[in-house]
Amino acid sequence: AYKVGVWVSGVPEQDFFFELSLEWLMNGMANTWEPFLLGCGVVGISAGLIGFCAIHLIWRGMISWKWRTRRKI
Repeated sequence: AYKVGVWVSGVPEQDFFFELSLEWLMNGMANTWEPFLLGCGVVGISAGLIGFCAIHLIWRGMISWKWRTRRKI
């Protein structure tokens, strides 16, 4: 998500070491939160749209398959 946010916003990428601690979240995220948040939004919306379209196509395929098999009987 961070790399997508950097790519979309055009901000130069910064190297950082992730550490799961409160101190890192308070200090380390100070420079990286904006592209990370933007990337999360872009990735989330993209994944949602792709998932919605995939489920919609699968649903239509199943309904048409069931409708065709029902007519043959």
